[in-house]
Amino acid sequence: HGWADTLTGIRLPHVKFICPHAPKIPVTLNMRSLMPAWFDLMGLSPDSPEDESGIKKAAENSESEGLLIKYEWVGLTGE
Repeated sequence: HGWADTLTGIRLPHVKFICPHAPKIPVTLNMRSLMPAWFDLMGLSPDSPEDESGIKKAAENSESEGLLIKYEWVGLTGE
């Protein structure tokens, strides 16, 4: 279950939902259980620490995999 499953039921003209799969990593919030996540989650409150290096790594990975470039090639833009 996840966003990809939820979005399959939504049909909008001129909209394409792109839901890449996150790698399985230990997530602190869930007792370091391995689960799909782009970065570590340490808490739910606004003042919880953030996994800055993991967030940066996730952004770099999406760029290196060419996700935006691939879809711009078929006529989709980020606008």
